Amino acid sequence: MGEYMEKTGKLKLAFYMVRIGDRLEALELFTGSVSIIIFVGAIFINVVSRQFFTAVASADEISRFAYIWAVFLGTGVGIRHHSHYMIDVVRGLLKGGVAKAADILTWAITTVFVLTLIMYGFPYAMVTISRFSQPSGIRLIFSTICIPIGGIAMLYFLLEQAALALAGTNLKAIQEKLQEGGTK
Repeated sequence: MGEYMEKTGKLKLAFYMVRIGDRLEALELFTGSVSIIIFVGAIFINVVSRQFFTAVASADEISRFAYIWAVFLGTGVGIRHHSHYMIDVVRGLLKGGVAKAADILTWAITTVFVLTLIMYGFPYAMVTISRFSQPSGIRLIFSTICIPIGGIAMLYFLLEQAALALAGTNLKAIQEKLQEGGTK
């Protein structure tokens, strides 16, 4: 394992980024799962309250906010596993250098988009810090801050992909090596 790690500093960087990425992914999956549970629970409460009592306006809002969080957190995980930003049918038709160029172009466009989310997401969230939702009185920042937070996670996973490409390896190979015994 030590010999494998000493091959190149780029590989070492990839190992460290994957270690951190694994923790970040676990955090995103946990938080996203909690968001989905809140989403489903709020919808259930809203449906039951409409049938038997008076509708709970804040339940609709809470479900919407939780859904937004789940989407932005799930997008980071999707980027990490290459499941969101390229049409598989088109990618499957490409071979060799054309496929590599398409991957690089897709990575670059996605990176620009994610940087835009971060750059404009923080000011947008700060504008909503003093604004409240009408039905429930919940501060809107609770739903808007997920845009830059999710963007930062997406950016990390894009940088992880770049480190893996520079090291000439992939996520699965690094994770298998880490399971075998770490980087020492």
